[in-house]
Amino acid sequence: GTMIAIQATEEELLPHLDGHEHQVSIAALNSPHSIVISGDTHTVEEIADTWKQQGRKTTRLTVSHAFHSPHMNQAAEDFRTAAAGVTYHPPTIPLVSTLTGQLADHELTTPDYWADQL
Repeated sequence: GTMIAIQATEEELLPHLDGHEHQVSIAALNSPHSIVISGDTHTVEEIADTWKQQGRKTTRLTVSHAFHSPHMNQAAEDFRTAAAGVTYHPPTIPLVSTLTGQLADHELTTPDYWADQL
């Protein structure tokens, strides 16, 4: 798989992902006008090419995997199983979740939170 940053808003990009939910997902919201998509190379490239033809900037990320996409589902499940054997404690200082951008608390003590990072 691959990951490509696209100069677009989430609202603009979402309709282009319809019908491709099992191949492509939004991997990151870098800014209100910069979205990273991740997934099957062919589909990600087709979507990015559509935006490039409209004069929008697209940047292929140099990564080893299509992180934050359906490509990571099996690895996330394996990680979740391993993470279930860890003893967690609530944070003692305020921490911001990299998933939600909000202050995190009890969710940091679950294997699901850490598996969802993939």
